[in-house]
Amino acid sequence: MDLIVITPPENTSNETEMIHQMFQLDLQRLHIRKPNASIEDYHKFIEKIDPSFYPRISIHAHPELIKSFTSIGYHCTGTTLQNPAKMASVFSNAPRIISASFHSWKELENNNHPFEYIFISPVFNSISKSGYTGNINISDIQATRLKITTQKKVCPKIIGLGGISETNLHLLFNAGFDGVAAIGSIWLMPNPVKQFILLKNCLSILKEKKP
Repeated sequence: MDLIVITPPENTSNETEMIHQMFQLDLQRLHIRKPNASIEDYHKFIEKIDPSFYPRISIHAHPELIKSFTSIGYHCTGTTLQNPAKMASVFSNAPRIISASFHSWKELENNNHPFEYIFISPVFNSISKSGYTGNINISDIQATRLKITTQKKVCPKIIGLGGISETNLHLLFNAGFDGVAAIGSIWLMPNPVKQFILLKNCLSILKEKKP
């Protein structure tokens, strides 16, 4: 089960340093999501990160940056998915990994794009977004996978997002999710790196207990 970390929407103090520490602690994927950042802001942010970690990074905006940072991936948000021109731009820039966000199982069933993995949210009440309550029935994951394969389509990896914490990881693990993505449970804690280690260790324990 994978653990993906999404950056806080606004830059925080020592953020790059903490990102480096997480990568050194075996963070497999970081999503850079800065909704108010310009392409120049994104460029500067990425440049602060050790290039050896670029293959483990995906960005949520400005797909043209793939031309400058050829080893990073791209994540399609809802607005991108609904815009054919933007989707064409994403695929024309040919990022190494393409992922996307969905907010219902039906959206995933209707998807025809070859995403490597997708976020489904919110699976639980959001920690970072007030009033963003969980509305995904996590027990529907296996039925959704079956519907997709019945259509002779490849089901991408399914990553749970929204309200992820050490207290509910086991619910997604037992339901059959391929991974989780965390924002608030990392960055709203006093020590984000320590919290990353906690979540990572919880996942390791779950994997060890799996029959």
